[in-house]
Formats: sequence, structure tokens, C-alpha cells
Amino acid sequence: MSLLSDQGMDDVIVVVGGIIPEVDRQPLKDLGISEVFGPGTTTTSIVEFIGQSVHDRAGS
Repeated sequence: MSLLSDQGMDDVIVVVGGIIPEVDRQPLKDLGISEVFGPGTTTTSIVEFIGQSVHDRAGS
């Protein structure tokens, strides 16, 4: 995340997905990951999350 910040890209939404153990999810978020999507997450859920995140960051 610091590399993004160093490049002035603080507005980038970073998400991860896959088989991420529950114990690792909060540390990832603490590092700046916006969301962790596990197996079975629908594409619709991911798109909705990203859409809402963009909306929230835009302040609209």
C-alpha cells in the first residue's frame, strides 16, 4: 500500500479474493485492503462493493 501512496495513488481501491483464512482478514484490512472476498462471493456483490466504495470516496 505504501508503494501506491508513494505514487500519489491513495484513491485506488484494493481488494483481494480467494481462500484467505479468517485470522488474516483483519490484518489485511489494517494494511489498507478495502475488502477481502472469499470463495463463493458473487460477482454482483463485488461490483456492488466497488461501486459503493467509489461513490463514498467521491463524496456523492
